[in-house]
Amino acid sequence: MEIKVLEEDDSKLRFELVGEGHTLCNALREELWNDEHVKYAAYAIKHPLIGVPEF
Repeated sequence: MEIKVLEEDDSKLRFELVGEGHTLCNALREELWNDEHVKYAAYAIKHPLIGVPEF
């Protein structure tokens, strides 16, 4: 798994999980929702066959 940071500042982090799919992304999103310091957590895979998950 490769993590590419796309954007980072004091209140936001956007990153890609290269080589991963819905299984890991759903688990990570669920754990982020359980963290009291996280206000928003979501991901998108723009294309089901060649898309890279982006949080």
